[in-house]
This record gives sequence, C-alpha cells and structure tokens, in this order.
Amino acid sequence: QTIHRCLGMTFNELTGEVAFKKNEKDLPAADAVVAAVMGGGGQIAVGVARLMGVSLMQNFRAPYAALGPADLWRRWHISLSTWLREYLYIPLGGNRGTSLRTYRNLMITMVLGGLWHGASWTFVVWGALHGCVLLAERYFSLLFKFKADEAKGILRALLVLKTFMLSSFIWIFFRATDFANAKDMIKALLFNWHLPSTGPVFGSAIFFM
Repeated sequence: QTIHRCLGMTFNELTGEVAFKKNEKDLPAADAVVAAVMGGGGQIAVGVARLMGVSLMQNFRAPYAALGPADLWRRWHISLSTWLREYLYIPLGGNRGTSLRTYRNLMITMVLGGLWHGASWTFVVWGALHGCVLLAERYFSLLFKFKADEAKGILRALLVLKTFMLSSFIWIFFRATDFANAKDMIKALLFNWHLPSTGPVFGSAIFFM
C-alpha cells in the first residue's frame, strides 16, 4: 500500500479522506510530487525505521480535523512543530510573563518556522500569517473564555471548516514562487471557477485544500 501511494496512484495521507489520483488533468505534476514525498515518503521512513527496530513519531494526525490554529499545529508536521516549541518558543519564554510577551514569542517562532522552509519572503509571510491566526485565537479564547475542544455538533463542524479554510488560504504563500504568483492564485480562487481550464496556477492553489 505504501508503494502504491508513492507511485502517485492515490494520496490520502494529510486529510485521511481526500484522494488525488494519478494523471488527473487539473493536478500539476509538481504538486503530485509533493504529495508523494509527504505521504508515501513519510510512510517509507516509518516502515524502514521499524525494520531496524526504531519507532518514529507519527508526523501527521488528521490535521484538517483540527478545531483551531493551535490544534492544527498539534496535528500537522508534528516533528517540526515539536522542535519549534521546544527549541524556539519555550526558550524565548513561552507563555510565561505578560500576554504581550507570549504574543511576541508566538510570532517570532512562527516567522522563523516559515523562514526554516526557505530563504524567501513568501515563507516569511506564510509563517507570519500562521502567527497572526494563533495570536487571534489565543486572544479571543481568553477574552470569551471559550474552549474549542468542548464544542459539540454544528459548532464543532464550523470550527473545523473555519480552520480548514484559513489554513488553505495561508498555504497559497507557501506554494507560490513569489508574491505575483500568490496574487494570481488568489485571483483564480476568487474569480475563476472553471477548474479544468485554469491550468497550473489554480491547481497549485487548491493542492493543499
């Protein structure tokens, strides 16, 4: 099954539900490669490690079932988010001290986390946007004394949808080669709904959705 996924026949790792099939016209080849690497490659690493008697941590845990930005980062790329927390956020002071210091530490951590992916301003913006939504979530949760993990029914579903939509939009800046490319993706998402004829720009924008 792992080899089957790596060959690009189907990718069902990140959401556990959505499959991207080989040779689908609206999926750019570059995105198919990313899918194979993140899904199949991760499973191969876990499998090979187990053959050698080593147990690797689970790196993705249904991230798009997250109830908010903080929950997303507890589920998405767990090895990276753990490293960011233990070696950046906590040494900076974590949530000790005033709220302003906590917000500062969150923002610095996420911006540096974005920069970790590559020396590009699009990665910096990607990290900064994640930092902003984390700050907003923390602020309003404290203000209204709201705990997302206690939500039930329709409210829970709406929280999942909200998180999914926010993270999908932010992915644009991760996928874009530059800000002009990001602008094209956003325009395509807003104004061009003819998926088969939009070409690689629109396909790239929807890959992580």
